[in-house]
Amino acid sequence: MRLKTPEYMAEPVRKKLISLGVLDVSRIVEREDVFVFFPISDDVSIDGCEVVDGFCTKREFKPKSLRQALDGVLSADELKFVPTSYTLVGDIAVLELDDMLKQHSVAIADNMIDAFPSVNVVCEKTGMVDGVFRVPSLKILAGPNRLETVHRENNCRFKVDVGKVYFNPRTGSERARVASLVKAGERVLVLFAGVGPYAIQCAKILNTDVYACEMNPVGCEYMRFNAVKNHVSINVLECDARNLPPELGQFDRIIMPLPKIAGEFLDVAANHLKQNGVIHFYCFAHDELEVKANLEQKLGFKPKIIYLRVCGTYSPCLSKYAVDFSL
Repeated sequence: MRLKTPEYMAEPVRKKLISLGVLDVSRIVEREDVFVFFPISDDVSIDGCEVVDGFCTKREFKPKSLRQALDGVLSADELKFVPTSYTLVGDIAVLELDDMLKQHSVAIADNMIDAFPSVNVVCEKTGMVDGVFRVPSLKILAGPNRLETVHRENNCRFKVDVGKVYFNPRTGSERARVASLVKAGERVLVLFAGVGPYAIQCAKILNTDVYACEMNPVGCEYMRFNAVKNHVSINVLECDARNLPPELGQFDRIIMPLPKIAGEFLDVAANHLKQNGVIHFYCFAHDELEVKANLEQKLGFKPKIIYLRVCGTYSPCLSKYAVDFSL
């Protein structure tokens, strides 16, 4: 169906159709003389407009971005506030929306599901990552009422509830890099292990002895499940990283993938590291000089840095750094 609209009424009618949820974004808006034809998914009555037979042209392209998918749904001014990216965990997309777009949040979410086949659930981040378990506040905007999904990464599958456990899908390449460095027979300790993405990928190396520490009981539950599903064996330690069992011993490799607080536990890692062992450390800093200075200050001596690279961003002035070093 199409809604025939006088051109001078087009913008308010477009907004009305969005608010009613009947604008068919799978088809394009067409113009003929002084009329605009909006594709609609259901019958609608708007003064000055007329529902006419026929269909608008089907969209033939797949949008490459969220902004492109919303072209024609939002005004040009509103499109400027559409985020350039979103977080995708399994089939769940997590959006951070500007206040300018709050009134269109449901319409934006519906269009995401229509435009991107890999997205089945869309939720909005309504609060910062916070609390002891560092879990974001999320509100489901479209799709089934669930926050549990299966995320695929580096030939592994990780079941996770994004509303109960912290999980960052953007560090998949970094996890692959670290796992590729693990040698057969090594003892590996992962602190702040979450649902097990580092631990499980390291455990795929022959004869490795992997221990994973996580204080969130829900994260531990998922980690045990994910280890079984990925056919590996890991030792799950459900405790704070500062309360590791004293009999744990020392390790060839220790991974500290929580950049906001990892520096507070460097003494723990140092106490459990074998001679010539390697620590994989993550932190936020303005530059490499700050990374090195902070490490030296926290440890009380200058470590031997093997690898130091930017592996993400936190804000316009802060970067996330990956540092491999030995003591």
